[in-house]
Amino acid sequence: MMRYTWLTVLLALFLAAGCSRKATGPVEGTDAAEYAKATKQQVLAFAQVAKENPKSAGGQAEGLLERLQVHPTRPVGDNKPIYEELTKKCKDLVDAAKRSPGSAEVTKLVSEMVDLANKLPG
Repeated sequence: MMRYTWLTVLLALFLAAGCSRKATGPVEGTDAAEYAKATKQQVLAFAQVAKENPKSAGGQAEGLLERLQVHPTRPVGDNKPIYEELTKKCKDLVDAAKRSPGSAEVTKLVSEMVDLANKLPG
């Protein structure tokens, strides 16, 4: 019986410690640098997947486009022109992939998006 009491106390302490933690550091939704870093990582991850499987780039780009289209409501700081250009390139990529998946145009647009993403901090 004593063993179960100690287990219950330890479990309660563990849960209390886990529930009381607060997020530390900047949050992507409120900090321009964190938002830029997260966006850059997502674009570079997308590009890697697109290079490995060019025919899947269109579908992957649609998901990325959703993130990029909300940039006007996010903290973008001085990087607004980069986000606007990334959004345009991503739209162009989605359209190009619908016309011709895995084409040279798709590959070129992926490369241009990587160049733009690398201009973001992080």
